[in-house]
Amino acid sequence: MKMTKIYIVGTVGSGKSTFAHHLSMQYSIPHFELDNIVYDGNRKRTEIERDQLFNEILIQKDWVIEDVGRPCFQDGLKQADKVIYLNISPRILKRRIIKRYLLQKCGLEKANYAPTLVMLKQMFEWCQKDIDKRELFIEQLKSHSNQFISLNEHELRDFTL
Repeated sequence: MKMTKIYIVGTVGSGKSTFAHHLSMQYSIPHFELDNIVYDGNRKRTEIERDQLFNEILIQKDWVIEDVGRPCFQDGLKQADKVIYLNISPRILKRRIIKRYLLQKCGLEKANYAPTLVMLKQMFEWCQKDIDKRELFIEQLKSHSNQFISLNEHELRDFTL
């Protein structure tokens, strides 16, 4: 397989991590969650630390990166062979956020943060903000890549590279 660099973008609850993990396993490509580049546990990394870690990912031959579309990671979008936006319906996103919160609260799912009501509220706010600016965001993503793909929840199930 030729070099493959895939950048997956979506709001909280869109399935970025699950989809990135699936592609990583299917094609034997390393997978990186950029939340783990921004945060070291509960500590937010400095910009220098974050950028150094991110650049170490970008120089690799292959990668699957997933993120919410933070501006500090634009170089990844530019270097990606494919940019995939998970365009999931708001109803499903909200259901997934609640499910994730409950699973994390019960200790049945790993959390990179404390699953508190404050965090649950924050996730809903982030989600709504992303839904409100979705069309503009899609146009911005398209400008970074010749290989832009938008997948809804149905298309995601059957997607292959």
